[in-house]
Amino acid sequence: MPETQKKLKINVFGELWTLKKVALSPIELDYYSSIAAGMNLSLHNALIDPFFYPKLKLENTQSFFDLKGTIISGITNHSLNQIEIWHNGNKEKIWIANLKNNSLFPTYKLKFETIENTLSNGIYIETKEFGKIGSFETTINNYDRENLEFNFINYGTNLLLQNNFSYKGKFFNKKKTDSNITRLYSFEI
Repeated sequence: MPETQKKLKINVFGELWTLKKVALSPIELDYYSSIAAGMNLSLHNALIDPFFYPKLKLENTQSFFDLKGTIISGITNHSLNQIEIWHNGNKEKIWIANLKNNSLFPTYKLKFETIENTLSNGIYIETKEFGKIGSFETTINNYDRENLEFNFINYGTNLLLQNNFSYKGKFFNKKKTDSNITRLYSFEI
C-alpha cells in the first residue's frame, strides 16, 4: 500500500533584509526618468514613492516589488527571529541564532555560501521587513529532520538565512506572508 503524502509546513518570523539592484531597459529608464523629473524627484527616490507608480499607468508595475532586478535577501541575525516546523500535528520551534551555531552536532543540513559585497553601478532598493516573513509548504512521505535543508549566505559582515527551504532537494512553495516594511531606502551608484 503506498504511503500517503503529508504536509510539511515552515513558518518564519522575524526580520528580512533585501537588496534589489533594479534592472530597467533603456526605454523603461527614459520613461521612468521623465515621470520622476515631472515629480521633481531623482529616479531612485521616485522608485520608492507610492505616488510614482499610478503616474506610470502600467498594469504590471504597481510598486517597486514589481520591478525586475537582482535580489540578495535573507533573514537577519535579529535575536527574535525564529522558525516553526509543523508536521503531522507536531510543532518544532527553532531560533535562527541557534540554527547557525548548530554545526558541532548538526540536526539539520546547513549550507553556507559567500556572496561578494561589491556593488556595481546602478539603482538599488534596500528594505527591511518585520513580522511573518513567510509560510512555506510541501508534501512528503516521512519526516526526518536531517533531510530538511537551510541555506545561509555570508554577505559582507552579515550572515543571512535565505528564505527558501528544501526537503530532500524539493523546494517548499511560499503560501503567505504578513510582514511590515520597517525600512525602505534607495540609492544610486
